[in-house]
Amino acid sequence: MDDLSNYDEVCHEFQGRKISFYRILKEGENYRGPQFRSMHHSLYIILDNGVECIVERNNPEFDKKLKFFKPTRSGPLSHYGYISFEVSPQTIAKRLVAADERSGYIRPKKDDASEMMAWAFHEHQGRYRLLEDNCQDFVRKVQNELGCNYTHSTSEVPSGEYKLRNAKWQGPLFGGDGTDACGDHWAWIEPNADYENNGKERWHIERQEDGTYKLRNGKRKGPLFCGDGHDGTDHWAWVEPNPEYENQGKERWRIELQEDGTYKLFNVKWGGPLFCGDGTDASGDHWAWVEPTPKYENKGKERWHLQRLN
Repeated sequence: MDDLSNYDEVCHEFQGRKISFYRILKEGENYRGPQFRSMHHSLYIILDNGVECIVERNNPEFDKKLKFFKPTRSGPLSHYGYISFEVSPQTIAKRLVAADERSGYIRPKKDDASEMMAWAFHEHQGRYRLLEDNCQDFVRKVQNELGCNYTHSTSEVPSGEYKLRNAKWQGPLFGGDGTDACGDHWAWIEPNADYENNGKERWHIERQEDGTYKLRNGKRKGPLFCGDGHDGTDHWAWVEPNPEYENQGKERWRIELQEDGTYKLFNVKWGGPLFCGDGTDASGDHWAWVEPTPKYENKGKERWHLQRLN
């Protein structure tokens, strides 16, 4: 395996996984310093299990001393670019925030992560030309191979106060009174579309620096999040009372506009959408869940009308 790439170390992350979304990142000064005037291009990949990765072509080491036994890999005449895979959540988060430009979320047509990342590595490792084979060309070619010559319908949601009404059951998402042993509140959907209850049904949606969103409950103040607990497949949704709660993306959501004007809310940690289940409590309120499958569709249970209140 090529000693300039970490593909062999990370390829197991892609086995059996699907690519849920990707974004194109453009990084200038924050990537290589002010002397680099052109933008570095890379792909930010989100897998169906919530694992994130930045895949990119790195330029040859022009500024390093020429190596006698590896003349193409370093020095001013080098033409050996290499493919790297960044999988550190901390590093990825910093790069997302610092990026000069970030595209919307793009859903691939070819989503086999193992196949696509193997192709990206084997097809492009060890190659570099200033024209037609640099980091920008790498991103373009990988995007073409993914079959993503379109951007899935996205629209930035302005920060503000909202009600989220379920497309299937019509009523709003709200933070209930009941809690678990940790003090987290159950998230529910009220079947009455006109339900009002001291701010429990209101949410302050706030866009984060990485392009994801937090939804803080008007009554409880803390964010909507997706817990670890599940019924065998689907995860329960909760409201955390601590407004500053952060936990590996459980409290962050990607909000994606659909063609019918509704929205889907995808949990960053678990990958799949927030939805309203069939099951109810004695009052007729439906439990809120997160389905781990990003492509989940079920008669509007996974779609939401966002009504801005301010």
